[in-house]
Amino acid sequence: MRLSPVIPVVLAMALLFTAWALEMIYVALLGFPDRATTEYDVAVSNSVWTFDRFTVAVAVWLVVLAFFTRRRGAMRAFAATVGAYAVTIGVMFALAQHYAATLPGPWGG
Repeated sequence: MRLSPVIPVVLAMALLFTAWALEMIYVALLGFPDRATTEYDVAVSNSVWTFDRFTVAVAVWLVVLAFFTRRRGAMRAFAATVGAYAVTIGVMFALAQHYAATLPGPWGG
């Protein structure tokens, strides 16, 4: 089965939009409006910042992969990229749960 070059490009654009949205929600607005931050906020902001950079790298790789969709191993490389990204999303959710369980957050006591 051949991989259409449109699929990696569309997925790359969706990933770039997701990275932008996460950056605006969790990193750019850290401490808004009163500049108060907790350990939880800082930890989540740092992990989202790292995940955003990983997302941009995956999006660039998908655009590069779109140029090589006629090659034999393109589908395998695409599946491996999607699988690795899915594992990374799972790790980020687990990390967020760990931060919520162990760090003092903004929800009060």
